[in-house]
Amino acid sequence: MYSEDSEHPPSHLFSLRLWQEELDAGQTEWRGRLQHVLSGDTHHFREWNALIELLLAMLEEQERDGMLYKDVNLGNEQEAT
Repeated sequence: MYSEDSEHPPSHLFSLRLWQEELDAGQTEWRGRLQHVLSGDTHHFREWNALIELLLAMLEEQERDGMLYKDVNLGNEQEAT
């Protein structure tokens, strides 16, 4: 839970990279990389469903480890306990 003094609840910051990989016979496949910015935890995926599964698993892991991003008074404060 977040305090009433802050404008936004604690959140997670991710970097998502997407690209098309060329396959046989001129076909392409979307691939991606999801990274939790504060922890550096990175995972690659090939299917869109895998992106959601990875995101949920990473959120659960980061919340368990206390890795949160807080925006306090517009002064972007990071909390990593």
